[in-house]
Amino acid sequence: MKIYPTCSICKHYDSNKEYCTLLEEMTTGTNQEKPSQCVKEGAYLRDINVLLDSYHLYKADEEVPYDFVIDKSKLPADKNGKPLFVLTKRGMERAIPAYDGVELISDFLLGVNKVLTFQGQRELIYDLGVDLAKKVAATRNVELLILPGEENSTGIPSEVKRHMVYQSVGKRRMPVGENYDEYE
Repeated sequence: MKIYPTCSICKHYDSNKEYCTLLEEMTTGTNQEKPSQCVKEGAYLRDINVLLDSYHLYKADEEVPYDFVIDKSKLPADKNGKPLFVLTKRGMERAIPAYDGVELISDFLLGVNKVLTFQGQRELIYDLGVDLAKKVAATRNVELLILPGEENSTGIPSEVKRHMVYQSVGKRRMPVGENYDEYE
């Protein structure tokens, strides 16, 4: 099986910032050009936790079979036999518990809730900031593991706003045309 390297499966790719820490430049996860050069130079470092998606197995101009599915057969399973994966900005990844003692329960289609995983907590802190990410973690009765450099994260305003809007949808009916700026 031929694999086309992309930035999303390279350890040097920061998926939150869409940035290559090796080349020190912006890139996208599906980029197949820059990684091919990194492979030639011996600088490409595969992140084995990211599962191969169609854009890792087919060139951009190739047709992907209609029945293509990501292979989850080698993933560990939860107590119900469902594969343990988490959906992140990198793609589908092997779910790594946020810390020892966190029980991972998976949904066959949606995977493990982000806040239960190490990589998911990184994204939540980046997107929502430490304070709001702590509240999200509390809803699942887990601790938020804050790494050095994350402690002052305030999040991305548009992501915080989106989170607040989605949280309010179940609490009250939101009329069409309502001004969502109050959720900033």
